Amino acid sequence: MRKSNLAEWTLAHRRLVVTLLVLVFAVLIGIRILVFPTLDLNNEIDWPAMGTSSLDALIATIVVSFVVAVTLWWTKPPLDRIPPGFEIPPTSISNTLEAEATLTNEWEYLGHTGRYVRNRIFPIVQKHSHQNNRRVNVRMMVLDPRNDALCGQYAKYRNRSRSSEMFKEDWTMQKVQEELIATVARTVLLNAVENHVHCELRFRNFLSQFRFDVSSDQVMVTQEDPQEPAFSYPRGSRFFEYYKRENQLIWDQSPSFDIHSITPEPDQMENGMAAMLSEFLGRDTADKTVERALELLAADRSPYA
Repeated sequence: MRKSNLAEWTLAHRRLVVTLLVLVFAVLIGIRILVFPTLDLNNEIDWPAMGTSSLDALIATIVVSFVVAVTLWWTKPPLDRIPPGFEIPPTSISNTLEAEATLTNEWEYLGHTGRYVRNRIFPIVQKHSHQNNRRVNVRMMVLDPRNDALCGQYAKYRNRSRSSEMFKEDWTMQKVQEELIATVARTVLLNAVENHVHCELRFRNFLSQFRFDVSSDQVMVTQEDPQEPAFSYPRGSRFFEYYKRENQLIWDQSPSFDIHSITPEPDQMENGMAAMLSEFLGRDTADKTVERALELLAADRSPYA
């Protein structure tokens, strides 16, 4: 049996393993008392002597185990001392992300529409950066709303996922574009407000099953299925650095985009946003896509899946 299979078998049958260990321990104690007892001058079992001997052996075992454990920990490379990652139950994903948003100095999102980030993470980041006078850098990498084929492909993907059945949502190309435009608008507004949040935005033209939310202290990997767990990788672990480099590679390969090019003047922020987004998308002002997208900004319904 290979080492990995043995470890998996042990974990799956841990009750059996513990029971066997207890039985072996009991048998060894029985052998020590009945077969190899410590006798006194009257040829009777010397219980105090046996107790003292057992206690000495136990203390020696604890000391040796401690010395070996400390030696192994000290000689391990630093990255090996940090757990490679943690599994986050589906019901704890949102709370974990929102807790990170209160403390982080940066937030990177690599995903699809960014609905959860714009509705839940952005307000937290804005509030705590203002309260703590702390600069926060936000980088958003979402699907390109101008790519009709990509938006249509993502809509088909969402309709096949379990999240569509759970939330009774019918995804279309127009719905995907509306969600993306809402995220773009919220990012522009967050960047334009006089606060300590600096936003950057880029668009990607490919789909992925996974999404990445990166804070100062962790990378969380999630997928569309609301019944599947997420995986969190803490700062200092190998996977944290791997995913940071992966995100940077994707960012560098995405076309550069100037968020100020679609930012209205401060005194025209509310009325000018729709016009600038329509021009950015190449849509006629009579097109209702941008109007419906801006209506989503007031909504707080933001399931992570």
